[in-house]
Amino acid sequence: MKKYNPENQPKAWFFLLPSLGVILLFNIYPLLRSFWMSFQKGSLLKLQYTGLDNYQKVIADPVFHKALLNTALYAFAVVPVALLISVIIAWIIFEKIKRKSFFETIFFMPYVTSTIAIGIVFRYFFNGDYGIINFFLGLIGIPAVNWLDNVNMSMPTLIIFGVWTSLAFNIIILLAGLRNIDPEHFKIAKMFGATDREIFWRITFPQLVPTIAFLSTVNLIGAFKVYTQVYALFGGTAGPANSATTAVYYIYDKFHVAGRPGVAMAATVILFAIILFATFLQNIYMVLTGLMTYAEATSIPPSFIPSEFKFSNYLEVFSRAPFLRYFGNTLFVSLFTTVATVITSLLAAFAVTSLQFKGKNIVMMILVSLLMVPYESIIFTNYQTIAQLGLLNTYVALIIPFLTSIFYIYYLNGYLKGIPSTFYKAAKIDGASDLEYIRRILVPMCKPALVTVGILTFIQSWNSFLWPLLVTNTKEFRLLNNGLSAFTTESGSDVHLQMAAATLTVIPILLIYFVFRKEIIRGVAKNGIKG
Repeated sequence: MKKYNPENQPKAWFFLLPSLGVILLFNIYPLLRSFWMSFQKGSLLKLQYTGLDNYQKVIADPVFHKALLNTALYAFAVVPVALLISVIIAWIIFEKIKRKSFFETIFFMPYVTSTIAIGIVFRYFFNGDYGIINFFLGLIGIPAVNWLDNVNMSMPTLIIFGVWTSLAFNIIILLAGLRNIDPEHFKIAKMFGATDREIFWRITFPQLVPTIAFLSTVNLIGAFKVYTQVYALFGGTAGPANSATTAVYYIYDKFHVAGRPGVAMAATVILFAIILFATFLQNIYMVLTGLMTYAEATSIPPSFIPSEFKFSNYLEVFSRAPFLRYFGNTLFVSLFTTVATVITSLLAAFAVTSLQFKGKNIVMMILVSLLMVPYESIIFTNYQTIAQLGLLNTYVALIIPFLTSIFYIYYLNGYLKGIPSTFYKAAKIDGASDLEYIRRILVPMCKPALVTVGILTFIQSWNSFLWPLLVTNTKEFRLLNNGLSAFTTESGSDVHLQMAAATLTVIPILLIYFVFRKEIIRGVAKNGIKG
């Protein structure tokens, strides 16, 4: 075991400091603050200790019971169904299809598409009067279903939506796992006359088990944090009579609507304990519907192609809401966040990979542990921090919590470990400083990983919704998804205009995805979970 070099001590902490500062302020502190707030009552400005009262209220609240039941139903329905479908699709692409890159691109599209935008499309699909799903059900003799306004159909509708939004990431990770299986195993099996079915069950599936286990864990954690899907599908509500309330939706409602932060934090702690215990077609249709007249968009049977392309819909969208302002805000925030995340994550990854210093193992243990923390469990204490600093309705509020990423530090750490340490030693012998080594040697050698981090960070920032919803309440600082959500309410029943607005939010990020799709998929696949 290598001993730490005392000379590296100050340098290591220097490189770690930018990331650790942000992590300390917006990850560790809010965790501790959230836990303490769970024992307090009153408004944010007048909190006082109340012991276990909040926990007793949450545990006794039938709405919370319903939220937990809905969350569990969603998680244990969406995760296995989505994984099963993903395994089948990934195996078919891997074994039966020659032009794999095309289908990889198609199936990864929902991952880069805003959930809010997809939600608008699915609300249209599920509409009881003119939705496409009821139209196709009618063709086979099944009566129309009231998907969105029936209390009994809220959760099935949400589960269908959740399965769809889960497929993209699962398929790409599974394809990465399939590529990591030694092809000699398949050749030998075929030489002995094994059928495709035998090859799958005896070779492919056993070696995919680690990948499936990883995806099961990640998806289950994500499913217990479901919020945006509910908001997007039911237009800012939790379904009719709150029938689709989930745990995170309950927490958000208690904190931001009911004004009971203590109860919200208690529910957060409980949810966190439970967690520890335990999109091509629609985009095309969205674009086409955005070019239809209102009559065509709401016609039965549905119109798939507009009789006349109504580009004037987009002009009307811009006249009704300042989408150019939303676009500029989103672009600025996304670019700034991306650059900062790439720099701070690289510096931190370099420190924990190339430098030996006291406390290194502790730092890594904390970072890995924090990966398990759902962001929704600390988002409200982060909000309080921003409010206390007087930063609400500012660009700083939108940017500062995301100046680094624990996940990408971990990702780059794995990538940098593949670079021989001799490069660093040779650079030091030649008199290069650590910053020179990073700039001249490390950056060029890990450019694919940095590009991947940059692109995925940009996509995540572009599609952000919940945090901007909390810290901004004026049109001046709205981001695209928040502006889109507000527009769907303000525009009333003008479905065609809502589709046009959704298209405006999706097209830029899809263009970025198509330009850099190879880099994204290559970066994900390179660090894919090996079977």
